[in-house]
Amino acid sequence: MSKSQSFIWWIVTALLAGSIAFGILADERTNAERLAYLGERVACPVCDGNSMAASPAQFAQDMMTITEEKIAAGETDQEIITYFESRFGPEILLGSGPRTAWLWGAPLVVLVGGAWLAVGRKRKPSESPEEGPAT
Repeated sequence: MSKSQSFIWWIVTALLAGSIAFGILADERTNAERLAYLGERVACPVCDGNSMAASPAQFAQDMMTITEEKIAAGETDQEIITYFESRFGPEILLGSGPRTAWLWGAPLVVLVGGAWLAVGRKRKPSESPEEGPAT
């Protein structure tokens, strides 16, 4: 790979990383989108495995109303999640803990493995010493 191609790859990588970071940092969701996200993230404590958004139980509907009020009051998603965790414990959150840890770890492993392969391919293979005739 020539130096210009290598430079272009570094620029593309930097642009992609920057756009991903910007997308993470620039949270411009509407209140309705936040409500839907939190409604799917928090479990209904009286239902078996349902989110509070998917549950027909009155208790879950009351939790959705509380969530909507907290969003309107300007609380962050994390503050709202902490509110429910403090009342019901960490098991109130759906998709958290060791069950989904691999979802967070797998992209990191792929990223590190890809970088390792890219650096490994970039290096020139070492020349092996010439072998003499077998005796």
